[in-house]
Amino acid sequence: MKKIAYYMSLCLVMFVGAFAFAGCGNTGEVASLKVDANALAQQGFNTEYTVGDTLDLTNGEFTVVYSNGEEDTLNMINSLGVQVYIDYGDGNTDTNVFTTPSEHQPVVIKYEGKTTTFYVTVNKGIITEQDVNLNSSYTKIYTGQPLPVNELADIELPSGASVEPAQYRQDPGNINDFTTTPPTDAGNYVIRLNINGGTNYEDTHFDIPYTIQKADLASLTTNGILNFPNISISHGESYDLSQNWQFSDNGELGAITEGFDESFAGDLSNLVYSYKASSETEYTILNADTFDEVISTLPTGAYDIRVTGTWANNIEDFTIDAKLVVIIKTLVYGEDYTFNITKQDGTPVEYELPTSAEDINTIIQFGADETIGINITIEWLNGIGDSVVGEPTISFRTGQSWNQIQNSISTPGTYKIWVEVEFESFTYHFDNDSQFNGFQIIVE
Repeated sequence: MKKIAYYMSLCLVMFVGAFAFAGCGNTGEVASLKVDANALAQQGFNTEYTVGDTLDLTNGEFTVVYSNGEEDTLNMINSLGVQVYIDYGDGNTDTNVFTTPSEHQPVVIKYEGKTTTFYVTVNKGIITEQDVNLNSSYTKIYTGQPLPVNELADIELPSGASVEPAQYRQDPGNINDFTTTPPTDAGNYVIRLNINGGTNYEDTHFDIPYTIQKADLASLTTNGILNFPNISISHGESYDLSQNWQFSDNGELGAITEGFDESFAGDLSNLVYSYKASSETEYTILNADTFDEVISTLPTGAYDIRVTGTWANNIEDFTIDAKLVVIIKTLVYGEDYTFNITKQDGTPVEYELPTSAEDINTIIQFGADETIGINITIEWLNGIGDSVVGEPTISFRTGQSWNQIQNSISTPGTYKIWVEVEFESFTYHFDNDSQFNGFQIIVE
């Protein structure tokens, strides 16, 4: 038989899932098929594969033995009626992808009802980063809690493979110093993902950059976890700005504030407080030891408070602003001033502030032979006297609507102390109307 004429008459047919090719016409009934795996390898036929590879029939040939004793060599690809498939013993003749490792994986050639088998080597598969759909890197924001990379639980693994718990180490650091404890603090790390390949794939691991970024103070204030609210005080009021911080454990970032109240209020070396009038542009830095005293001397008006600082290595350097409003202070008896009262003869009178005009507690008694008269002076408290302009004038109000004005007292009755006093602009206010500074004089 002339092979040149034979191959010129070859036809090509492909069956789904497997390769099926043969020549058109033969010289007799097919008695058997022969194939030599060693000869195939020498011809450049691929006899070694990896799980996941597709059977490659390039350079593949086999021998057909006819009943008349003649032989013919057919190509596995370009011969009509030939089927070549991986034999897994399940009867499937369409299999052309290797799914399990084997040192002797049978491959079947079928032609004209006859079959022959040769063997190839199938190695365990290699899992790549692309196979498991890993990110090239991971980033999270510091929360104060351990931060495992939970996304690794969603990786795509081939059948039979499994993922071990992720391991972590610092970067830079000892390349073998991995731990399964996820990191907490901001910094650079390496995640090691160990893959157990099972029976079909080689064990492997992937190292992936992992960054925990410092938390932004804005995220804490936005989530209602850390706040430095606006302040409203009266003139002369001492206010400790370090106590203005507000903390809560709401939200996923709540753990960050553990110790914040102590660190922010106590470790003032990390914080700088400054202020300015709202109409100005330049801030004045407050001394940490005395800023509450400075606040108490501010004139009434609107101010801007600014706090800048750092906290450990997990919070970005920050600036937070708040408003401060200082209003005119209405003076309160016993807190800001007291009266010193004596009789005409110098006898001191113990004064008790009444709760109302109907509940007067201070009663000054005079004998029938005594001259009625009292002297009153004001004692200022908390340095308020420094803002007094000139000398206060004290007079008295009496009558049904307290509309009778007296500069002195000479007769029994119920009286209201009336103080005329001038303070430096926008500092204090003495409220004669709302606060009843009253007393009663009787004669026995």
